[in-house]
Amino acid sequence: MELTEVLTEFGLTSKESEIYLILLKSGHCTAAELSKKTNILRQTVYDVLDKMLSRGIIGESISNNTKVFTAVNPKVLLQMIENKKKIFAAALPEFAEIALGSKTELNVKTFIGMKGLKSIWDDMLVVGKDTFFIIDYDVFGQLFKELFIQNFIAKRVEKGFWHNVIFTSKSTPKIYDKSEPERMRNVRYLFKLKEFKSTIFFYGDKMGFFTTGEQPAAILIENKEVVASVRSVYKVLWDVSTPA
Repeated sequence: MELTEVLTEFGLTSKESEIYLILLKSGHCTAAELSKKTNILRQTVYDVLDKMLSRGIIGESISNNTKVFTAVNPKVLLQMIENKKKIFAAALPEFAEIALGSKTELNVKTFIGMKGLKSIWDDMLVVGKDTFFIIDYDVFGQLFKELFIQNFIAKRVEKGFWHNVIFTSKSTPKIYDKSEPERMRNVRYLFKLKEFKSTIFFYGDKMGFFTTGEQPAAILIENKEVVASVRSVYKVLWDVSTPA
C-alpha cells in the first residue's frame, strides 16, 4: 500500500497526505516552499496547514523571522489512533444501547465501493460466527483478492470461526482451492450452478449479495428468519456438492 493511501486510511485528505510526507522528508518547510513542491496555491496550502495544525498532525515554529512547519513523528499518529480507539471503546455500551433501541425486524443496507465492501469483512470479524459463501470465482475472483483486509484469515482463525465456501467454477487459485482444517476452511464445488453469476454470503444473523460493475456493491440483510431460510437451502447445496 502506498504511504499516501496509508495516510488517507488514517483520515488525511490527499493534500494533507502530500504535505505531511514532504514535511517528514524535508524536516521543515515554509508555506511558500510547500506550495512550490506540491503545485498547490499558497492560500490553499495555508488552509490545509491550519487544519493539520488543529489536529496535531504538524507543528509550527519561527526560523529567521519566517514561520516553518514540521511533521509530527509517525509514532505520534499511531498513538492518536490508539487514543481514539480507547475513547470509542469506552463509549461502545452507549452506542449499543442506542442501536438496540432502534433495531427493526428487517434491516437492509447497501454498500458502494471497496471501502464499503471491506467494512463487511470487518463486521465478520466483529460478529465472529462461521461464514458461508457461494462464489463464481470467474466473475468475483479479482474483487475478492482486493477485498480481503490485512491478515483477515489469521484474525478469523484466532477468533475461532470457520469459512465455508461453495465454488461454482474451476478457476479457483491453488492457495484457496481446497479445504484446510488448520485455516478453518471448508471448500466444495458445485458446477451444476454454472449459471450462477453472483456471490451470496451469510454469517450470524446477516446475509448479503455482491455485485460487480463500474463500482462494486453489496446488499446486506439482517434478519434471523431470512438467514435461517437461506441456510437451509445452503445445506442442501452443500450436501450435493463435491468436497475439494
